[in-house]
Amino acid sequence: GATLCLLGSVICAAATVQGFVFNASNKTVSGARVRVVDPFKAEGSVEEFTRTDRDGHFDIHGIAPGKYQVLAYKPEAGYGDTQGAFFAAGITIPEVTVSEPEDVVTVNVNIGEPGGFLNAVIVDEQTKNPIPGANIRLIIEGQPDRWLKSGAGQDGTFTTIIPSMPVVMTVSSPGYKPVLISLTLSPGEHKALTIALRKAAR
Repeated sequence: GATLCLLGSVICAAATVQGFVFNASNKTVSGARVRVVDPFKAEGSVEEFTRTDRDGHFDIHGIAPGKYQVLAYKPEAGYGDTQGAFFAAGITIPEVTVSEPEDVVTVNVNIGEPGGFLNAVIVDEQTKNPIPGANIRLIIEGQPDRWLKSGAGQDGTFTTIIPSMPVVMTVSSPGYKPVLISLTLSPGEHKALTIALRKAAR
């Protein structure tokens, strides 16, 4: 965690992790969220986080000695949170080692290419009424370990970023037949879907 200095006379020994965030086109990404994560702690403890400046540069201070992953994401621009395997498909997450408290470690983070934006509404095929809480599971085609599970809201809507690669989407709800949909969204594409579920035979 961070070392906090309240008095100028206190000497703080805390390492810095710095670098740039690039996308798949090798262009820097401004305004990206950057986190230093200890993957060996439960659920990957976030040690520190910041945002890149207009040049795509970041500095994260107050890092204790240890081994860390450096993650970057910018959901509003289509870059998903790579701490989850679904959004890390095709991306190599850099790892850094902080050996001494005064270390300055430089690392560049490739955030990949942006995904597309999916806006879906899940409805009953006959009544056209929304199905609140419908189950949604997204899997990168051919990579079953890279999946995202979520649920529709009370109004039957579901919104997410989808990596720009083939994805299989399964939508289900108790009492209905599940629906499988294959999707491939291009970078930055916005796609709206209405998905109608049919009541299962009793």
